[in-house]
Amino acid sequence: MATSRRAFLKSGAVASVFAGLYFSGSETVLGQPTPDQSGDSTNAPPADTRPAFEYKASVFEPHLGSVFKVRAGVKVTMLTLVNLKRIEPRAPEGKPVPQGENFSLLFRADNELSTVQTIYELDHESLGKFPLFVSRFMNENDREGIYYEAVINRAT
Repeated sequence: MATSRRAFLKSGAVASVFAGLYFSGSETVLGQPTPDQSGDSTNAPPADTRPAFEYKASVFEPHLGSVFKVRAGVKVTMLTLVNLKRIEPRAPEGKPVPQGENFSLLFRADNELSTVQTIYELDHESLGKFPLFVSRFMNENDREGIYYEAVINRAT
């Protein structure tokens, strides 16, 4: 069935009008709160100020050897923080070295999380709950066990 140019333009114009009416009455667009008259956002949740959300090496160093719980579906896996390695930032030749803090966290797991790399919510006794992207890591020195790594690059 062929559609004429006139019918196509008419249906597009009608859709645009209805979309404009729909979104103009909405308080939020794409999940973002609408600022009030003073420019402040009244519906914005407060920023999370827990130390783990700073993702600094100094936050994780005191917790080497401690256990982080991770829920992957219905099973809970325990991750033990076994290593924290600082990484020196590098830049291509002729470019300035980026400023910030780069480090990796190596965890030993009591069982496999998932075959999918994703962001998991870690739960720690002192640090609380926080999201972290971890991926499977093959440790060349110790073939025993299951390891996961998180790499943090903080630009300042």
